[in-house]
Amino acid sequence: MPKRFYINTNDRYDDRNDIWMIRKSDNRGVLPLDAGIVFLPKNIRVNPNTGSKYKENAKGEITSEVFQEEEGISAQEYWESQFEITWEKPSKVIFYEESDPNEALKSFRNKYGLYNTLGHNIDLTDMFSENMLTQQEMRKTLDKDAQEYERLAQEIISLK
Repeated sequence: MPKRFYINTNDRYDDRNDIWMIRKSDNRGVLPLDAGIVFLPKNIRVNPNTGSKYKENAKGEITSEVFQEEEGISAQEYWESQFEITWEKPSKVIFYEESDPNEALKSFRNKYGLYNTLGHNIDLTDMFSENMLTQQEMRKTLDKDAQEYERLAQEIISLK
């Protein structure tokens, strides 16, 4: 495996899925969102307007209090309504009942026989080498955007 994209063996099969692959021609991602599986909670109670499981105080600030069973709507109801409004439902949505998304992912993998060692002998850096960037290349690519965000932030701060 090339040193420029080395991932520690112990970390290769964990729940990290944020390795960036960028098409160098236009600096945009190669894989569409629909290439992934979206896990959303099914039954937690959420604010019907925001989708948050946390309550807001009179000032609109989020508190540490969560919605109780009789308050709010289920997260699935909230997301289904959002998908109808925006017409942008991901193609693979799993509404889970487990206590957290990691447990949901474990259940999903077990149900479909997708074990951690599946594909362990595949080297994605060779398979997608034209799309891989080192951390320095990624930083250089994103630096322009970061500078623009900083400029805008400074401009906004100076208006106050």
